[in-house]
Amino acid sequence: MSSAPESPDFANGLFLTAVNLGTTIGAAAGGLFISELGTQYVVFVGLLSLIVSSVMIFLRNYKFTPTQQLS
Repeated sequence: MSSAPESPDFANGLFLTAVNLGTTIGAAAGGLFISELGTQYVVFVGLLSLIVSSVMIFLRNYKFTPTQQLS
């Protein structure tokens, strides 16, 4: 809602689109890993996804966190 406060329906549509794209791309990438490496690597793919998503979240929070002023 903060990206487009004057049009909340549009912002909600963008959010839902991003969620659906993330689910689709994640399922496709996980399926490729499993089809190439086998089902014994399911946990590895899950841990790899967890690490990548955590790094992205930390980068987003670092980039969009307002800097504190020294006053």
